[in-house]
Amino acid sequence: KHPKNQNDNINNNKMMIATTFNCMTPELLKSSCSNSPMQAHELSEFDILCTQDKSLLKNHTGNQLFRQRIEEVKDMYKQAKNKVEKMAITKELVESIQNKHGLRFVRFDGVSWVQADQSTAREKVGHALRFSIRREKKQAMKQLKKAAMKTEIANSQSQRLTSASGYDSDSQASTSDEACVAPFESMSDSSNTAIEPLDFSAKAEDQ
Repeated sequence: KHPKNQNDNINNNKMMIATTFNCMTPELLKSSCSNSPMQAHELSEFDILCTQDKSLLKNHTGNQLFRQRIEEVKDMYKQAKNKVEKMAITKELVESIQNKHGLRFVRFDGVSWVQADQSTAREKVGHALRFSIRREKKQAMKQLKKAAMKTEIANSQSQRLTSASGYDSDSQASTSDEACVAPFESMSDSSNTAIEPLDFSAKAEDQ
């Protein structure tokens, strides 16, 4: 891909990310958080926790806001043509979160919460974007399977109704045929009765 076109895409993505954050992020975040180095145990509710502990991630305000931002940028990430553009998106997203809104990515070092480095923050963003895209695909596949099952059930019911209707028609036709044939069978039986020959001997004697 031509470097100029690639740089144009990256710059456009930067502008879109900046616009999204300026419109959507509450002003409260700027006053509640600071991107200055944090002290041990100095954890804000708006910090973004880099941890695998789902019980912490689910209800922590910073991570809830982070997931919202991931959803807003997800389509842009999917449309990226190559790894360079994807890395530029994650880098710009991290910088927007940190520099424009004063939020911090933090990790637990086994003793206390400390500020994460840029590599960890970008890894967190990249993982969140990929996870969101995979989840979207799984949900789409689940919906397709449900729709296919509904169609299969409807077709099966339709076939059963058609079969039952065909059986009734055949039964009625058979009964009608039997009713039409019965009188002819009865006439055939009566015609088979033996006819007694006429006795001409008595008339001959009289003559």
